[in-house]
Amino acid sequence: MNQQEYHNAIKNCNIFARMSPDNKAQVVITLKELGENVMMCGDGTNDVGALKAADVGVGLLEQSIETTIDSDEFQPKLGAASIAAPFVSKHSTISACIDLIRFGRATLSSTIDLFKELSLNSLVSAYSMSVLFVQNVKSGEQQMVLSSLGAMLTMLSISWAKPLRQLSPERPFESQFNMYLVTSVILQSITHLITFQLVHNLVVGTGWVPAPFDYKVKFSPSLMNTAMFLTNNEMQVATFVSNYRGRPFMQGFFENKLFFYSVLFSFVLVTLLTFDSNDLLREIFQLVRFPSRQFQIKLSSYMIADLLLCLTFEKITLLFFTQKNKVAAKNEAVEDTTDNHTEQEDEELLEFFKDR
Repeated sequence: MNQQEYHNAIKNCNIFARMSPDNKAQVVITLKELGENVMMCGDGTNDVGALKAADVGVGLLEQSIETTIDSDEFQPKLGAASIAAPFVSKHSTISACIDLIRFGRATLSSTIDLFKELSLNSLVSAYSMSVLFVQNVKSGEQQMVLSSLGAMLTMLSISWAKPLRQLSPERPFESQFNMYLVTSVILQSITHLITFQLVHNLVVGTGWVPAPFDYKVKFSPSLMNTAMFLTNNEMQVATFVSNYRGRPFMQGFFENKLFFYSVLFSFVLVTLLTFDSNDLLREIFQLVRFPSRQFQIKLSSYMIADLLLCLTFEKITLLFFTQKNKVAAKNEAVEDTTDNHTEQEDEELLEFFKDR
C-alpha cells in the first residue's frame, strides 16, 4: 500500500484497535499531516507518545489502579499519561473530551467579546484624555470611580458565563485577530466618534466656550463634562450589549443573569441622569443641569442612535462573517449522516488492517 492509500485508510477509518504505542503516535501524526485537529485521551504509558503528538492531550486517571487511600480520602497518583498530557480528567471516562471542547469554545468566544469591548472602551477613553483634555474638560474622581466599577463588574460577568451543555455544529473563530473583529470595531468606532462630535457641537451651540489650555486646572462640573460623561457611559452600555455574543457557545444575554442585571442597572442609571430626575444622583456624579428641554431631547436622541447603530453594525458583521462557518458545519453534518464508503473501499481497508 502506497502513501496515498495509507492516508486514505487513516482518514476514513473510524476505529483503531490493538495498536502499539508507535502505531498510536503515527496515526495521530498522520491525521495532523492531513489537516485534522486531533484530540487524544489515554490512561497508560503506551499512550504517552500519542498524547504528546496530539493537538490536545487528555490524561485519564484509572481509579482502580492509580488511587490509594490516605486519611480517609482518595489521593490520586498521576501516571505517565497524566504527566505527559496538558489536561487531566478526574474520571476514567472520555466525557472530559466533550467538556474540553465546550469550555474551550466558550473561552475563545468570550475572549473575542472582551477584546472588542476593551478596544472600544480604550478608544472612548482616548478621546476623553486627548481632545477634551485640551479643552480643559476633565472627569471628576467620583465619576471615574463609579464608571470604572460598573465596567469592571460587567466584564467579570462575561468571563463567568457558563458554556452550554450541548455542542453546537458551528465553530467559533479560530483566532482573536480576524476580519470580523477588525470590521466590527472599526464600524462601531466611527459611530462613537461621530456621536462624540455631534454632542460636542450640541454643547458648543449653547454658547459654551473652552478656556485657554491649562494642564494644572482642577476639575469643575460643566455642561461639556456632563454631556460627555453621560455619552461615555451610554457608549459603554452600547459596547457591552452589542458585543456580547453568548449563544451558541455560552449563556445568552438573558441567561447570564449577572451580566443582564449589570447592563440593565447601567442603562437605567444613565437614563435617570439624562432626564435629570434626581438632585441626589446629580450631586453624587458631579453633574450640572441641562440648559433646556430641547438640549435634553437632542442628547438623548444621539445616544439612542449610537446604541442602535452599534447593535445593527455588530449583528450584520457577525451574520456576514459567520455564514461560512454555518455552511461548513451544515456540510459536515450531512457528511456524518451519509455513508460515503463504497464496498470496494471497505474491503481495501479490511485487507490493509489484516496485513498489519
